[in-house]
Amino acid sequence: MFKSVIKHILRFSLGLFKKDYLLEYYQIKRMEDFVMPPISDFYSSFILPGMKIIDVGVNVGTYSKVFLQLGAKVIGLEPQVYCQQIIKKRFQNNSNFILIPAASGSSIGTGEIHKTHSHTIASMNTNWIQTVKKSNRFGREDWRKTESINITTLDKVIAENFIPDYIKIDVEGFELDVLKGLHHDVDFISFEITLPEMTQTAKDCVNEIVRLGHYEFVIPNQKISDISQWYSQTEILEQLNVLGSGTEKISSDIFCKKIKA
Repeated sequence: MFKSVIKHILRFSLGLFKKDYLLEYYQIKRMEDFVMPPISDFYSSFILPGMKIIDVGVNVGTYSKVFLQLGAKVIGLEPQVYCQQIIKKRFQNNSNFILIPAASGSSIGTGEIHKTHSHTIASMNTNWIQTVKKSNRFGREDWRKTESINITTLDKVIAENFIPDYIKIDVEGFELDVLKGLHHDVDFISFEITLPEMTQTAKDCVNEIVRLGHYEFVIPNQKISDISQWYSQTEILEQLNVLGSGTEKISSDIFCKKIKA
């Protein structure tokens, strides 16, 4: 899927400009001429004008920009101060975007995020970090730097703003904690999976989604609007078992759709 390619490009291209967020801001604008078209094409028939979205792990706003261009109202959660500076510069005049300078977790409080030279793979999950280091997924990247951050919950964000139509979660291994802070059966949720390293966590996330209500699932290889078959909890868990038993390194998303009565 295109997501792995895009994240690879973002990680190495944006990492070059870590010392000056203004330089990176202008680099982003040039780079997105390449990375945004496939993202926009994927979401174009799924994100409709007026849709309300929470983008958890907005980073520098590439996906949020696509959502805004498609007419959505977006709340972006981002704990890294460096990324917050870029986001404020990008969306300061857009009334349809709200930045919440915090991570999302299972409870409100403070914590630490572990960082490497590239902010695109910063993580709050030390188990995820150790696992991807062991598998050499990101080469010689190291997560020695830390940053103190604020943590909120999706429940709090929703209570203070709106019930979203779609929640996108991309938080480098912290997805399960994010979902534990949610008690609303949102129409659509997507969360990132890292296979085979974090197969059990992906399965735990599926089970956590089912706690919210009746959902069906898919790992998309085409536009969401073109998918004719979605899968039950049991079926998607079986797919994860198969994918997780292989050697291919997969970075994708599971999309979850609420089954309406």
